[in-house]
Amino acid sequence: YTEWKLPDYNTNFKNNKFKLDKPYVVICNRYNWEHGKPPVGFFSIQCLHAMFKYLTDNGYSVLYKRPSNTEFPLINDWQLAKQYTDVYLLNDLVNSHEELTYNEVQINYFTNASGFITMGGGSTLFPCLFQKPTVAYYGGTLTEINRKDFWEDADGNKNIKNYHYMINP
Repeated sequence: YTEWKLPDYNTNFKNNKFKLDKPYVVICNRYNWEHGKPPVGFFSIQCLHAMFKYLTDNGYSVLYKRPSNTEFPLINDWQLAKQYTDVYLLNDLVNSHEELTYNEVQINYFTNASGFITMGGGSTLFPCLFQKPTVAYYGGTLTEINRKDFWEDADGNKNIKNYHYMINP
């Protein structure tokens, strides 16, 4: 860890092109099978509705990010986002910048964000690199934060600090 320096995304990608009309908060969600089990760690439609309403009613826009899965019943989260004038889908913004990769668009918009709301776990890591207010939700028990050895390779080398520690030592 002494050899690694946190990239300064905010300085390297600061721009006036990738902005929304208002200050905005990025909400990162996921809905996928994890460790061979059905999805448990995700923001539900009801929770998203409450966050979208709260943030937009308080003068923010929302940039909503979720990998493209189709498991939400009745109304999906992307359909919900379309019901709000000030909620933008990251995928739509990526599609409007064909000259850039997904990650380039994401970095540019994340640089200009006012903050982040994420589902805890790996999806929390990237937003934390922008060093802005980040709220991470962890449902159930928080066993990951107590994990000492996050990985071990074939030669027995272990990661001695988990990523939660690296985000906020």
